[in-house]
Amino acid sequence: MRKEYYPKSVGGSEYKITGLNQNRLLGELMKSGVTVYNVRRVSRSELCLEVRNRDVVEFTAMSEKLGFEATRVKKLGTLSAVSKMLPRMGFVVALALMIACYFIASGFVWRVEIVGNERVDYYAISDVLAASGAKTGASKNTLDFDSLESELRGIDGIAEATVTVSGTTLKVSVVESLDFVPRPSGGKETLVSLYDAEITRIVLRRGSALVKTGQRVFAGTPLLSGNLIGTDGEIITGGYADGEVYGKVVFRESVTVALNGVRTTETGRQKKSTILGIFGLKIGKRSDGFELAEISEETKTLAPIPIRVTTLYAKELAREEYSLDRSQAVEEAKSVARARLAERLVGAGGEETVIVRDISDGVICVDVFITSEILIT
Repeated sequence: MRKEYYPKSVGGSEYKITGLNQNRLLGELMKSGVTVYNVRRVSRSELCLEVRNRDVVEFTAMSEKLGFEATRVKKLGTLSAVSKMLPRMGFVVALALMIACYFIASGFVWRVEIVGNERVDYYAISDVLAASGAKTGASKNTLDFDSLESELRGIDGIAEATVTVSGTTLKVSVVESLDFVPRPSGGKETLVSLYDAEITRIVLRRGSALVKTGQRVFAGTPLLSGNLIGTDGEIITGGYADGEVYGKVVFRESVTVALNGVRTTETGRQKKSTILGIFGLKIGKRSDGFELAEISEETKTLAPIPIRVTTLYAKELAREEYSLDRSQAVEEAKSVARARLAERLVGAGGEETVIVRDISDGVICVDVFITSEILIT
C-alpha cells in the first residue's frame, strides 16, 4: 500500500469501500500483489482508495469475496481528464475555426453598395465594376480605387464617383450630371463655352482643362482641349476632349408694362367650325360670329380619299380698359418674366434678382435675372 498519488499518465479509479475490518481487505490485497494508493479512512465503515486500471478486476473480485461493497467514485488519469474536456474542447475548436474564417473572409468583398444614382441604371454601374474586378468575392488587396473611379466617370450621366471599402462592403457613391444626355459617339478636339459664365466645376475624363474654377469666361471661350499638355506647356499627344464644365450663368428676361391702357381678355365663350378641302376646293367657312377671337386650327387628311378636314377653334375676346398701380404692374411683369425663364431653364433653379426701371410716364420695365449653375459645354 502506498500513500503517494500514482502518476496520472498510468490511469486508474477511485473506489469507496464499505464494510468492517477493512485492514483485512488491505492485507489480502497486498498478498495478491494488488497495490492501492492514497488510502483515506472516511469513517469506521468507509474507506477510500485508488487502484490502477490493470488491477481493477482483481480488486473488485477480492472485495466481493471478503464481503465488502466496492463502489467506483471516479476515473483518474490523463485519458479520463481528456474525455471530460472533449465537449468543451469541441466548442473551443469551433470558436477558433470561426475566428480564423472571419479573418480570412474579412480580406474579401462580400457586398457591393451603390448610392447616388437615380437616372443611371444600377446594373450599368455594377457591370462596369465587375468588369474591373470589383465584385462579390474579390480580394480587397487587388482593388485599384483610382482606376475604378475613372471607369465609373466614363459612364454616361455620371459626373463624379468615389469608391471605398468599409469592412467587407465595397461602397460606391456617384454624382450624376445635371443634364443627363447620351454622349455623342465621336468627339471634339476642343470644347467651348456656350454661355458667358463663372466656372464652378470641371469634370475632366480626357484631355486638358484650359480654365480654372472661379474664372469668368465668355461664350465661345475654349474650356477643354483634347491635347495632353506637359508641365513645360508643350503638347504631349493629341486627341478629343471628354468632360463637362459647369458654371454660373445669368439669364435675363425683360417685360414692359403700361400702367394704363386697353387689353384683350377671354370672355369664356368658345365655338368650333369645320372646313373641308378636296382637290383645291374648300367647303365651309368660319362660323363663330365673334367680332374678336383667338383662332387655333387642327387639320387631318382622310386617306385614301384626298380630303382635308380642318377644325377651327375660336375663343371670344373682348377689349377692356385697365388701370394698374405700380406694385400691381411690377408683380404682373415678374409673373410673365418668370414663366418665360421657366421655359428656358427646365428643371434648373437659382438665385433671382429683380430690377424695376421707368421707361416713360406710365410705362415701366421689369428685368428679372436668374443666376443658375448649369452645364456650359
